[in-house]
Amino acid sequence: MSWDSKVLWTEGLFLQPHHFQQADRHKEALVAGLARCFARRGLRVLPFKPTLFAACFDPALRDALHVQPVTLVYHAPAGTDPRFYGWWGEMGFGAHMLAMLVARRHGSAEGIFHPPLKVADFADRKALARTLEETVRAAHRSALRG
Repeated sequence: MSWDSKVLWTEGLFLQPHHFQQADRHKEALVAGLARCFARRGLRVLPFKPTLFAACFDPALRDALHVQPVTLVYHAPAGTDPRFYGWWGEMGFGAHMLAMLVARRHGSAEGIFHPPLKVADFADRKALARTLEETVRAAHRSALRG
């Protein structure tokens, strides 16, 4: 079983503390996956995956949990490819990061923090994902237009 695998509950399973720890790690991994909902090329927003929001609808969390959408917009340095900060395909992350850090001119990154949304206000993870994606996509499009 990997570090963040889902616990497979079976009838007659003798529950021990590590089962609950594993279930918690699985939920943490799902929530951490929410951060992966952006486009690596930086020029468009990829579709949000509703599966990543499943942990938000856990009965123990749903009523208390809020999700705050954040739009990140990367602006390339003047005169460079608009995809300057993008990372995709077979690009090695380390080499790409080093190339960005040693560049003579730098662009900028803009963070737009949207109001938090209460998870309990949504019927399911698909509705939450759709609303978050629409919020981020609209702000991203607006920021790229200038």
